[in-house]
Amino acid sequence: MRTFKFTRIAWIIWTALFLAGSTVLAEGPQSRVQYHDRYDLDQVGNAKITRTFQFPPAIYAKVKKDYQDPMMLLRSMSSVIDWHEITVVDGRFEDGQCRVVLELFQKGIARTSGPNRWEIKSKSKPGSMELITCLSDRVVFHVADQSEWGPLSATVFVSMCPGSSEVEFDKEQATIRYTAAPEEGTRKVESAIQWKMETTPQLMSSMAKIHSNEEMGMFWTARSVFTNNEDKPVTKFRVRYQLEGFSGWSPWKRSPIVYPGQTVVEAFFPILDIDKLTKLDGSRSASVIAEYQYVNADGETIELADSKNLTVLARNEVIFSRHSDQNAVTWHEANEYLPILVASFCNSNDPVIQQLAGRISGMASGPAASLDSEDAVNYLRAIWQFMEDNKVAYQTSPTLKVNQRFGQHVKYGRDVLSNRAGTCIDLAIFWASAAKAVGLKSFIVIVPGHAFPMVELPNGNRVPIESTLLGKGATIDDAAKKGNEQLEKAMQGPHYIVDVNEMENFGARSIDLERVSEDFFDSLKYKFNPLAAPAAEQKGR
Repeated sequence: MRTFKFTRIAWIIWTALFLAGSTVLAEGPQSRVQYHDRYDLDQVGNAKITRTFQFPPAIYAKVKKDYQDPMMLLRSMSSVIDWHEITVVDGRFEDGQCRVVLELFQKGIARTSGPNRWEIKSKSKPGSMELITCLSDRVVFHVADQSEWGPLSATVFVSMCPGSSEVEFDKEQATIRYTAAPEEGTRKVESAIQWKMETTPQLMSSMAKIHSNEEMGMFWTARSVFTNNEDKPVTKFRVRYQLEGFSGWSPWKRSPIVYPGQTVVEAFFPILDIDKLTKLDGSRSASVIAEYQYVNADGETIELADSKNLTVLARNEVIFSRHSDQNAVTWHEANEYLPILVASFCNSNDPVIQQLAGRISGMASGPAASLDSEDAVNYLRAIWQFMEDNKVAYQTSPTLKVNQRFGQHVKYGRDVLSNRAGTCIDLAIFWASAAKAVGLKSFIVIVPGHAFPMVELPNGNRVPIESTLLGKGATIDDAAKKGNEQLEKAMQGPHYIVDVNEMENFGARSIDLERVSEDFFDSLKYKFNPLAAPAAEQKGR
């Protein structure tokens, strides 16, 4: 059994194609999925995008069965389209070729950096795109990545607009630059300048570091679309944003020239005041303010502003999807945020969890849990005994509904300790945090209505734990047995297996929690009794 690795390309393919719950794929080159992107640019920086996935026959049959309509597959892709201005042109299954072809149209993919000079910035990490060809009419790349099914090869073909020249690729900045002069002529004016701004319905305080990370594009806070419908260029366009009360002004985003027919799309990823967010005891409304300026063809500077409200959730309040409950078609759509969300709650650097890890290691007398599997097993046994001795138990939690989106009140590991109770998700987060704090690789398995932790031992074996058996007279051996049963059942239906370490590498970072006193455990009268021998060993004596 393996789980997904969340690199950028693997994330696109995983989100788009395997949300039906297939986690184990056959190995070997015959099972490799081929991924191909073609961008056909026009003269004002827009692009027709043709995205093709080539499948082995068995995987193609499953994809077609699970989605039936390619438009459903396009819905799955929309979470990684991020904040861009993209419209759907077509989506189709091509049975004879065992492939899916998606056609999209993106406005403003290229932007000006000077008169007739354009650039396209890739989201790939610098150095990850291998240039194959760079000519006056096209640029072709090979992108190598790792995915759940092994090495992944992707081809990206960028076709320049007619008349392009001086095409170059800046490898360090992962940026294509080229020269192209828009066609001259009088345009039919629809309305001189079009401007629109929209915000996300809610911002999650627990995801503050993710909301500020532009690489996590699906968590944008606001975006604006500026279109020049005049027959002459406008110059010195710039826009900036502020989340009133929770962030300062963002740096200005600039475009020196916006040609007739050109669209500029900009997004807001605020650097948030985490200290203020962690003190929220409930959700509240806040305003996103946008200011934009440009110089029109007459040399007049135009300065305008707009604002829209959103809901800022308290640090323990989360919603599971950008889809409202009426619009989510599948379980994965209704829970698309969960992999990133639960990983961001696994704060193994929290001083409370670090203190806990030290004391649990003392109980188990095994300081090398990340190096020795026997010590790791004893560490897990000690966590179970600690929770039983101190009556930390499973509890149910009412659901949360914000702006027609379902969610839940979710706890950090320290909150479980403070309350001596947690839901299945809370307990899974607690176990994953405690395991990660001593260097053990941790996972959270999520299925409809349930979640449970899984820990990888140094020898590679994985131990799923049904943590909701706490307080019911069960041993950790019982919990592991039940966990294996739950895991086998999970693999038969919709599920996520969240690799906490991989998600953290991908960008799912926890917020910094407020400091607590050094006597946190003593003040709560926690006991750390030496680890008892396993029941089977005691029976043999």
